[in-house]
Amino acid sequence: MNNSNTSKARRVVYWVFLALILTILVLVFVLKPLDSSYKELEDGEKDRSLPTTETSDTQTSVEEKNSIDNFDYKDEEDNQNNTDMSEALLLYEQANALYSQNKYEESINLYNNAIYINPYYPSFFEKKAETLIRLNRKDEALATIEEGLKNNPEDPNLLSTYEIIQNTK
Repeated sequence: MNNSNTSKARRVVYWVFLALILTILVLVFVLKPLDSSYKELEDGEKDRSLPTTETSDTQTSVEEKNSIDNFDYKDEEDNQNNTDMSEALLLYEQANALYSQNKYEESINLYNNAIYINPYYPSFFEKKAETLIRLNRKDEALATIEEGLKNNPEDPNLLSTYEIIQNTK
């Protein structure tokens, strides 16, 4: 009995630690670059003393015209991808918290949402499959791993999980 409680406590500590690490990674690699881009925008607004050209009744600054012509859509796409990944990681952390509370069905829903947002992150599939195995739904777990392998065919964790599930069928 005491050993079981110790094991549960260790799992909870492990998942809390993992959530903390993921949060730090999101802060460092996603939010920090966004913060610096906002600072660059603020600094750029201080130097807006460029001449304007009049066209009919509206005025358009030369800088505004150039910024429209030179807009980098790739940066916009990268920012959206970072936002999506942040949202997916947040869902993943919430799902892991539910998993540690033995709320498996609820955690599966959040893993599904994370996978929908980013189907290229192997851990989402692996953890969903682990949860399905806990619920004795091995066929669904195997299908989940196969789905993950479509986008990540060389991922060693997905491959080993696939083998383990197949060997226990």
